[in-house]
Amino acid sequence: MTTTIIITAAVAASIVGTIMEFIRYYNENFS
Repeated sequence: MTTTIIITAAVAASIVGTIMEFIRYYNENFS
């Protein structure tokens, strides 16, 4: 159970990081 929580948190952090990078890229190039 704990392993599942850790994996889920890692995946969520990866997704959030990818979104943040995309937003930063978008703001730099299309603002």
